[in-house]
Amino acid sequence: MLVLMTGLTWVGISQVNHLNSNLTQINEVNSIKQRYAINFRGSVHDRAIAIRDVVITNADGRRQAIAKIEKLAADYAKNEVAMTDKITEVGASDAERKILGEISAIQAKANPLVAEVIVAQQAGDLDAAHATLAELSPLFDAWLASINAYIDYQEAHNQKMGEEVATVANNFSVTALIALGVGALFAFAAAWVSHVSIATPIVRLAKSMGRMAEGDFTEAASAKHAASEIIDMAEAVEVFRQNGIKVAEMTAAEADRIKAALDAKGQIDAVSKSQAVVEFDMDGVIRTVNENFCSLTGYRAAELVGAHHSMLTTPELAGSAEYKAFWDALRSGASQVSEFQRRGKGGKEIWVQASYNPIIGADGKAYKVVKFAVDITGRKAAVNELRDALSKLAEGDLSTHIDTPFTSEFEDVRKAFNTSVEQFAEIVGNLRMTSATLRTATGEILAGTNDLSARTTHQAATIEETSAAMSLLASTVAENARQAQEANQKMQSAATVAEEGGQMMAEATSAIERITSSSARVADIIDVIDNIAFQTNLLALNASVEAARAGEVGKSFGVVAQEVRSLSQSVAKSSEEIKQLVRISNDEVHSGSRLVSEASNKLHAILLAMHDNAAAMSEIAVKSQEQAASIHQVNIAVRDMDETTQHNAALVEQTSAAIEQTEAQAGELDRIVSVFRTAGATVEAIRRPGPAAAPRPTPAASPRRYVTHGNAAVVTDWEEF
Repeated sequence: MLVLMTGLTWVGISQVNHLNSNLTQINEVNSIKQRYAINFRGSVHDRAIAIRDVVITNADGRRQAIAKIEKLAADYAKNEVAMTDKITEVGASDAERKILGEISAIQAKANPLVAEVIVAQQAGDLDAAHATLAELSPLFDAWLASINAYIDYQEAHNQKMGEEVATVANNFSVTALIALGVGALFAFAAAWVSHVSIATPIVRLAKSMGRMAEGDFTEAASAKHAASEIIDMAEAVEVFRQNGIKVAEMTAAEADRIKAALDAKGQIDAVSKSQAVVEFDMDGVIRTVNENFCSLTGYRAAELVGAHHSMLTTPELAGSAEYKAFWDALRSGASQVSEFQRRGKGGKEIWVQASYNPIIGADGKAYKVVKFAVDITGRKAAVNELRDALSKLAEGDLSTHIDTPFTSEFEDVRKAFNTSVEQFAEIVGNLRMTSATLRTATGEILAGTNDLSARTTHQAATIEETSAAMSLLASTVAENARQAQEANQKMQSAATVAEEGGQMMAEATSAIERITSSSARVADIIDVIDNIAFQTNLLALNASVEAARAGEVGKSFGVVAQEVRSLSQSVAKSSEEIKQLVRISNDEVHSGSRLVSEASNKLHAILLAMHDNAAAMSEIAVKSQEQAASIHQVNIAVRDMDETTQHNAALVEQTSAAIEQTEAQAGELDRIVSVFRTAGATVEAIRRPGPAAAPRPTPAASPRRYVTHGNAAVVTDWEEF
């Protein structure tokens, strides 16, 4: 059976090793090579796109594409080095080396062309760049094809090895089933042998022990045809049966005493396995020690036995009345249970949880003392360390840290304590920073709100004055609109009068023109009269000449002719005077006509100006009405703003009061956390100075007051708003 199991095991191990070898080859060799090749493919593919972008994109896109090409080339080189290292480590087949050689050859051709494309594009030679890109494109295709061929090769290799793994796994399953069947047969045989040589004798021994437990010691324990271990068990049971017979033969009192002694010894043996046990005589001399006590004190048993208990205490305690009373109590039969400080070898401090138990003899007197002790040195040290650390913690020292390792049962407590203190210190530190920041912030906010309160109060007063001024302005603008309307009406009346004056001036001009025309006709008539007078004078002259020729007969006719001549001369003179007057009148009429024409033109210009003024006054009246309406709306808005500002002022007062309370609470928080010390730092050491809070303004203050202190972020020019 052993040979068969060994053979089956060897076959199974060889198949598992084969499986492990194939899986290792797939996972740790082929897959890694395949991953490097996939990285190659990604780099080449992205570089093919990037080199195209170098040619077709703008300057920014070209710079990004060139940077991408450089990064992809660096990644390719990194994976190429890793691939070379892997092949050097695990080797490669001839087919792999051939494909990798093709990839390297194409790479050697493509990389210089990539550089040429970039150089040509940067030099502005687009034709050369396009020509080189056209030459580079089939190389990239061949490059990617070679990389894909390598990936396909690794994939096919992995698939082949996977099929081998599946075949080996199937064979292993068949082998395991065969081994399971053979093992089942041998297990059945072993079970039958075990039943005959082990189970049946054990059942018989159990029945014998059950009868002995009921007090029946008549039948001896038998283990014929059993294994040697079962025979040893039967012999031990037989010894127990013989002791039982002896016990049964004793008296009841002796049996009880022996049972009690055996029970006590068993308990002592059980306790001795886990505790330090030492026996003393009534004078304190050590009689026996167990191994645990030796380990506890560091002494060997030979050094302890025969020595006095005082060697385990300090000289001060050994000579004290307390120590003497301790042993007197034990000699009187009183047990002593407590925690005791003892000294081990070399003065090592030991703490034990111990009980000193006087053992009473048959005469009713104590004849020895048995000490049961448990080492609590680690616990005591841990408690003392924790006590000291907690005392420091209670005093506010958050820098305390327990560095001394505790025993395993208290080590987690030490770590938890250190972690808690660190977290608490961090919290207190954050509280300090927060409270300091809060006080600074509240101080700044309070100063700002005080400034805002002053400004709001000033603004409210200003808006109230503005509202009154706007009301006065509204009434003034309304009065101006009314007066403009009246002026417009008067201007309209004046324009009407001017138009009538223009018409009258036109009529006067027409009359003067008619007078001028009449004067011209009078002048013509006077010319005719002047001609008549001239002709009459000539006729009179001729008549005088003829009268002189006639002599006495013509004297009377001469006198008439003389009179006619005088008359014609008077007419001519009068005609000349009239002509002179008509000329002067005509000149005056021409001058008056000219003045009337000029006056008419001036009056017409005045009329046009009055029409323009009337239109302007009408427009002014309309605009004044619109201004009055707008100012009325502004007045309403200013009143609403005044009311809102008053509410804001009250709200700012409330906010200032709330911030003052917050600042007081922040100060209280500072006072609370100031008792803590973290790594020697105090609250005062880390508190940042903040601006002093500005005094809160009184609402009754003058609206022209200007704030010159408080929040530096508030500009005083806003007071003029």
